[in-house]
Amino acid sequence: MTLLNVRHLRADEADLHRQLRLEALRESPRAFGDTLESLEHKDADYWNALTQRVCSVDAMVVALDVERPIGMIYGLQDRQIRQGARLGGVWVDAQYRRRGAGTLLVHNVIGWAQSQAFVMARLWVGHDEGAAIALYERCGFVFTGVARALEERPSIVVREMRRALA
Repeated sequence: MTLLNVRHLRADEADLHRQLRLEALRESPRAFGDTLESLEHKDADYWNALTQRVCSVDAMVVALDVERPIGMIYGLQDRQIRQGARLGGVWVDAQYRRRGAGTLLVHNVIGWAQSQAFVMARLWVGHDEGAAIALYERCGFVFTGVARALEERPSIVVREMRRALA
């Protein structure tokens, strides 16, 4: 049995950030608004700046099997909802799915959001992402009835889910 753990990404881990994000886009291309093609050629300055911002303003949590990175999630201040957080970029390596890593990631970011005094969390999920939907429902998220096509990729329709944090 492997021991999975989660921790916050550090500001000096831009290479790890890049590795996880590109692997997520490579393995699950329709699960995200970004594309592998749009990010794989970004230089170190881009990844350093993004990692600095994520680690200073928002949060990124990584899942590890001992030292091997196997998943990630972003926790972001939601600029559209007062006192709201947004979860995004959730990904777990295919061989680690349904083993608790996703739940650990979501719960960790929920804890971060609560520590920031956010009262609501939301996320967007593809209508055909059954396993992700089941994970979010187990973590207390419910559908709001709002759906939209992604601006950058209009063939992908996502649905909003929310959860109270108080």
